[in-house]
This record gives sequence, structure tokens and C-alpha cells, in this order.
Amino acid sequence: EESRFTDVILYSGQGGPGVPIHKTVLKKLSSPLGSLLEDSSCCFCLGTRCLKGSESFGITLQGTRIEDIRALVSLIYTGKTLISGPDHYRSIREVAELLQIRLPKSSVTLEKKEDGSSSSCCSEESLEVDFGGSSLKRKAEDEDEEPRMKMMARDGSSEEEEHEEGGSDNNSDPYLATKNCPKCEEAFTNQLDYVRHVNACSLREKSVSSVTNNNNNSLNHRPRHPCPGCGVHYPDSPWFRQHVKSCQVPKINGEGHVEEEDDNYQTCPKCDALVSTNDVGTHVCRSTTLLNKLNSISIESTSENPEGKKLCPKCHRWFFVMKGGYVRHVRACLPMPSAPPQQEPGSTLNGIMAEDGKSKACPKCGKVYTPKNYRYFDPHVSRCMGPTEPTAVIEPPPPQTGPIQTCKGCNKSFTLNHWYQKHVATCRKRNLDLLQRPGLTITETGSYGCHKCSHTYATRGDLKRHLISHYGERVRQLFNAHMSDKCSLCPFVAQTSDQMVVHLCLKHEKLRDVIPKDHTSTPAPNPSPSLISPGQPSAQIPTDIVNNCHVCGKVFNNRTSLRSHIFTHYLNDLRKVYHDPRDPTACIICTYRSSSIHHLMIHVGLKHKKLAEFLPREISAYFFDDNARAFSRRPPLPPSLGPHQQILAQRLTQNTPAPPPPLKMLPLVSKPFLGNRFGHTSTKNWTCMFCYKELGNDKGNLKQHLLCHTRDKIRDHFMNPGNPRSCLFCDYNSNLPDHMITH
Repeated sequence: EESRFTDVILYSGQGGPGVPIHKTVLKKLSSPLGSLLEDSSCCFCLGTRCLKGSESFGITLQGTRIEDIRALVSLIYTGKTLISGPDHYRSIREVAELLQIRLPKSSVTLEKKEDGSSSSCCSEESLEVDFGGSSLKRKAEDEDEEPRMKMMARDGSSEEEEHEEGGSDNNSDPYLATKNCPKCEEAFTNQLDYVRHVNACSLREKSVSSVTNNNNNSLNHRPRHPCPGCGVHYPDSPWFRQHVKSCQVPKINGEGHVEEEDDNYQTCPKCDALVSTNDVGTHVCRSTTLLNKLNSISIESTSENPEGKKLCPKCHRWFFVMKGGYVRHVRACLPMPSAPPQQEPGSTLNGIMAEDGKSKACPKCGKVYTPKNYRYFDPHVSRCMGPTEPTAVIEPPPPQTGPIQTCKGCNKSFTLNHWYQKHVATCRKRNLDLLQRPGLTITETGSYGCHKCSHTYATRGDLKRHLISHYGERVRQLFNAHMSDKCSLCPFVAQTSDQMVVHLCLKHEKLRDVIPKDHTSTPAPNPSPSLISPGQPSAQIPTDIVNNCHVCGKVFNNRTSLRSHIFTHYLNDLRKVYHDPRDPTACIICTYRSSSIHHLMIHVGLKHKKLAEFLPREISAYFFDDNARAFSRRPPLPPSLGPHQQILAQRLTQNTPAPPPPLKMLPLVSKPFLGNRFGHTSTKNWTCMFCYKELGNDKGNLKQHLLCHTRDKIRDHFMNPGNPRSCLFCDYNSNLPDHMITH
């Protein structure tokens, strides 16, 4: 059981306060009381006083004085104490014997006090309490013996007592348990230290005997040299050389100067290492070893300096040898050997194999690359060696992947078919025989020009797509392209009729059947836009030009592009009739909103087909009627004033500044409700009063739907003429459009 006592209080036989001392100190001083305190569950008393149950207990020392106890404790903790004389010192030793504490030999010196009396000071010159070990190590110095480090045994008697007792033996002390080593006769008080020392001493004796046997057998061994400063034997190693330099004390002569002695060591001029004089011939320089590892060439410097630097023999530049820059610089500066080493199969062109046969070294800077880093070796050599002299490289001809094809216009040859086809599509110097086809003409610049208008194109495919705008309607009538979405010649399926026309013209080349054979090669002049007024469309619209604008005469590829273009002519007319300035972003017909007025008018003209009111009848039928396509089937154009201008004038006269008449309130029509899968049935349906949409039997759906309608509609239909902010159904007088949703 661990002891709960931490402090020991020493009391004298005379009574009075005690002197505390820690139990660990007693244990470190090899006192048996320390082990008894830890092993005992109760306190260990010497007869008179017990403080059982506390964290400290007292020991009463009969026949002692409190001054002697304090002097002993001060000597233990500080190593020094004041004594009045030999009797006082003998009393302190008696207290130590009662506590079974051994004190070392101490020197007693007398000091004179101020009153003239003499006093002696017992000083323990070297008292070391090792709290991490199991024994107390002490040091002492004897002037008669050679100064050395050894373990001192504690003696229980002073020098005076030894003199009085006639030199009694240490073993006569009953509290002194010392053991001497049988080899070196060194004394120990701790059993563990004694066993360790005996084992080490026996091993040392065996090593010395083995060295002696080796010397007798003339075998090589590593010599051990004594240090001239401290006498310690060290093997011949760099550590010993550094120790010798730091251990030697400089000698001062009579004049006060330091004498320079010739030591047995010198510094290597290449690697700055301390080398013994006996080993100068066998010293292996580390710089030479480094050069050998890098497969170096022979490098001999022309001069050396005492600071350990090396001079390049070519550019006379100084380098520190051990920093690596000297080796790389000399490799780069000196010429390479004429006969480089043989390369293994698979090695790089400029690589030099290292000593291990696997690593590769750069021939210029000597940097070594292991097999793991082979991928970085070739780029490094190319960067390090610099640009090489250009050599003639004969490139092999490209492989023949097919027959050589020659362009008949520019006489260029091609081995790949897709290269030839790409060149033919853009070549403008082709043979004129290839261009003599229906609908194809060639201009002075080599581009393709349309024979009906002034448009020119760089490729023949672009011209074909342009001719669809002129003859697409004829192809549609000839092959009934608007009647079926499936092509009658192939499995192609079109989504619109325009896609079917383009498919017939390009894929099956049906333009040859439609274009007249006796057309002229000169392009037909395009009618000037200034000859046709925006209000009066041209009456001489040719029957074969379908996608021409009737206002400006511009030609488009398809009907969709033409319809989008016409909005530029009628945008202002649509804005005058179908644009509400009070809400410029909303459509007045539906709930559509747009931030752009142009997009809003396109929505009105296409979605609601309001553009047909401003176009001629045959033009509007072409845009909005899929059954009437050909101009030949339509009646002639109206007289000078177009129908769109008549409709516009009529709508403008009807658009008075007065507000439109309010719509009538429609009663909620109740219709039978079939119910849903949960079995709920109802007979009431809610219908919107603006768009007549049926919203089921939930009134919340109707309120949510009314939010889709604009605020202006609610204001126009439910505004009170007398008070525009008051409601017609209740006494509400505030934001009317938001309030009307509640009704």
C-alpha cells in the first residue's frame, strides 16, 4: 500500500517545533526510513510521538538538539552549514547516524568571527542528489591522487574520528553497505550500480584481451589514441579529431604569447577534414569520392588556397568544393572526353551510365537520374546541352492512303478524298465545263452568281440553297411536298413542308427538273427598293419568286425569314392599334408580357395573327393559310390603296380616347362535376368572367387564376366613374385592382 505521508517532521528530545524533511530525500540518501515509510500503512516512530492519520508524521530523536537537526537538514538541502566546532560537527554526525544517513568526507575550515572567536565551516563541495536514480552519487577530489572521475562511497565517520579510532575500516560502520569491484576496486553502495559496473568491467577486459590477441596474430584493428588534453582513449575517427582540437589548452610562454605546438593532425586541402599525420597516405577525400560517383573526368586544379576553395583551370573562378557547384561548373567548363563510354541498348543518346549500371548522368552538369526518374532525363539533357547544330533530316513520304486525285481547275493533287472534296468546294479556278449546269453561272471574281438576282456565293452549295428561295414553290407543287411528311424517294421524314422542299432540292437534286434550260448566264437585275413604295406593293411579282418581300423586294430562303422581315415594315402600324401605353409590356389580348416592344408586336402579329389585317389578302393567305400557297391560284392584287391601309385607317378612326365600354358581369354557371378518384362530388363550377375558363368547384382556384389578368382590365371593367378608387360592390376605397380579387 502506498504511503500517504509526504513530509517527515524531526523533533528533538528537548521538545519544541520540529524540522520538516521530505521522505523522498531520505530515500535518495539511502536511508532505510524511506523504504519503511512506503511499505508501512502506519507511521514508523522511534518511540515518543506519532501523528497517525495526517499527511506527515514526526520522529523524535532522543538526546539531540534542535540546532543539530537544523544544521543537518541545511547540509542535506544546500550542501553547506555553519558549525561552532568539532563537538558541533560530531553532534551532526550522531543525528545522521540516528536517521541512518551517510555523509561524505568533508573538509573542516575554521573561520574567525567578529568577536574574535573561531568557527569552522563544514562544506560539502560537490553534493548531487539524483532524484531519478536509485543511489546518491557524490564527487570528491583528493590532492594526492591523479584527478579522475569515479564513484565515491559514503563514509560514516569524519577524518578526525578516523584519526582517533586509529584508521578504522569502512566496513566497521554497521550502516555502510559498500561493495568493491574485483577488477578496478571501485566502491558502490547500490547493488544495481555494482552489478552494472562489474558487467561493463568484465566486457572491457574481454575486449582488451581480444585486441591483444589480434595484435599477437598480426591482424588489422582500429587503433585507439589517448587525448593529450584529458587522456581519454578514442578510436581514430573524425569525432576524435574534433575532440583533440577543442580539448587542447594553448600554452603561454614567458612573453605572454601562445606557443604553437606541432600537433599530429592536419587539415585536408580538398575536403577540409582533420586527418592524422599517420593516415595522410591512406586518407580518402570526399570530394574525390563525389567525382568518382558522378563518373567524372580527371580534373586537376592549377592552384589551391588555404580556405578550402578550388580554382577552375579554364576560367580561373573560385568555388567551394563541398557545395557541389565546383563539380558542375568544371564539367560544363572543361571539354568532354573524346571517347564517351559505351551506351547500353535502350539508353539515351547523350546519357552517361553511372557506376551502378542503372542510373544515368548528364554529360554536362553530372546530375544523376535513377531508373525511377528516367522520364526527366532526356528533357534535362536537351535543356542543359543547349541547341545543337542543324542537321539535314530526310522525312519519309506520307503513306499512300488512296489514289491521287487532281483538281481540273488548278492542277493540285490530293491523296485523301475528303481533302480533295474540300478543295473542290472552294476552288474558283475549276474547269468551266463543271460549271455549265442549270442555274449556275460564274462571275469575274470566280464566285457563284444567281441568274435571277444579283446575289453571289463562294460555294456551289450556298448557291443551291439560295435557288430554293426562287424555285422551292415549284418543287412543292410538282412533288406535292405539302401533302405528306414522308419522302416518296427515300425513308426521310420531315417535320415541316419547308424541310421537305429543302430535302428534295439538295438530296435528290430536283432543282434540275424545275430550272428552265434556256436561262441566260447573266444575273437578272434586282428591282430597286426605291421603285416600290411601302404603301403600294409591286404588281409585277414573278410567279417563280415566292419568298420576295412585296415592299422592298428582298429575297429570303424560306417563308419564316420573310415573315420575320415583314415586321420591320408594319411594326409601327401594329403599335398604333395593339399597344396600350398604360401598360407597355403586356399584351392586351392575353397574359403575355415582354420587356421588348418589338417582341411584343411579333407575339401579337404571329400568335394572334393580327399581321394579316395589314397585309394583302394573297400575302396574308401565304403566311397564315397552308392550303393556298401558289400566287397563280390567288386573285389579282387590289388597286392602289392596299387593304392593310384601309383597315388601319378604319381602326384609327374607331380608336377614340374615350374608355371602352365595360364588360358585363357573367354569373357563375353551375355545372355537374363528375368528381375525382377519391369519390368527392360537387355540382358547382367556377368560371372566369374574362376568359370563360372553368376552374372547378374551388373558389381559391378562381382567385389564383384572376391574378393572370392585367390590372388594367380590372380597372377598366370595374372602375366607378364617380370615384375611380372606390369599389362597386362594397365600401372599399383604396388600391382597386388588388381589392377586386377578393370579389
